[in-house]
Amino acid sequence: MLCLFLAACNGDHLPTLRSFESAFVVTDELMLHNMKVGEATAYTVDSQGMIYVIDKARKHIKKFDHKGNLVVTFGSPGNGPGLFVLPWVITCDMNDNIYVLDLSQSRVNIFDSGGGFLRSFIFSSVGFSGIAIAVSDSGEIYIGGEKPQNDRSSLMIHKFDH
Repeated sequence: MLCLFLAACNGDHLPTLRSFESAFVVTDELMLHNMKVGEATAYTVDSQGMIYVIDKARKHIKKFDHKGNLVVTFGSPGNGPGLFVLPWVITCDMNDNIYVLDLSQSRVNIFDSGGGFLRSFIFSSVGFSGIAIAVSDSGEIYIGGEKPQNDRSSLMIHKFDH
């Protein structure tokens, strides 16, 4: 089982904190059933409180309800759209669509909240290695990473329209 802590900000109980600091208090503890320690690489939570976890051992996504019960598993190992070689990070958009960045394929796979495959795209430009993903409220996709240039690496963000 994997334990996930959800925290709320409340600095009133720790007067030794400096004015720019705050304390986080654990408000709930969820045991994610059907997950073992070390299997997960990344998490995201949708607007309904559903928790999505990358299971790196099995190369798929597990969706859990707000009590930690497994709801559905989606995606599978392989090369190509909807498949995973090295799923790395995960996020969701305002419509609760799930975006999974696969490092090995330089691919983003997009699923609906039920796990249905919607589409994918290759994000790699020559030498760019994406390692983070975010989606704006208006649907633009941002991939952060690095690109070697003249014996140095430059950090950069690529922006994609929806």
